[in-house]
Amino acid sequence: MFKFRRIFLALSFLLASSELASGKDYTEIADSGDRIETPAYSILPPREAGWMYLLENPIKIHFGKAGSKIGQSFTGLVSMSRMPAFETEEEFFDALSKQRARDGNDPRFKDLVNDEKSALVDGFLRFSFYKKYQDYGANNLPGGSAYLVIEDYGVSFQHPYNPGVAVTVALSQRAKPEDLRDDFEALAKEFISSIEFRDFIE
Repeated sequence: MFKFRRIFLALSFLLASSELASGKDYTEIADSGDRIETPAYSILPPREAGWMYLLENPIKIHFGKAGSKIGQSFTGLVSMSRMPAFETEEEFFDALSKQRARDGNDPRFKDLVNDEKSALVDGFLRFSFYKKYQDYGANNLPGGSAYLVIEDYGVSFQHPYNPGVAVTVALSQRAKPEDLRDDFEALAKEFISSIEFRDFIE
């Protein structure tokens, strides 16, 4: 039923390093209390006004919202991918950590925080990450600003009904340093925790 990418999903991070796509490609979310359904999972959109979504295919959903400040935007992603078999939790952590790593010699980005954790939750692997960094080459960089700051919050879950599949849920904000939202972490955690898995046939 599904066509998965054969490699494990790499997030370096696709969300915030690309600007919000044209609004005409997205559907406005009229009620943030309505779950978005796919055959393998359902999720609540971010619980506030102004968000839009794009169902790219049955296994990938993009979210986006324009900010009220110049250069400010918000993006999100839910995506499934094929996951190799791992012998240990440490192998799982190392694989995701390496795939998320960015070229440290790229002058466009400067890392500020990179917090990664892995755990077994109810017998299934879970990898969570929080990354904060500066982007000196953003297309929407406001005049007079040297960079935008990006914050990524996300989790990669081992699907409980199909352990050979990973589901990544993430939310990101980008803005000038003084325009970063203090409440964004709470919004991201609520969004991530709203995912509900269901049995499915590939």
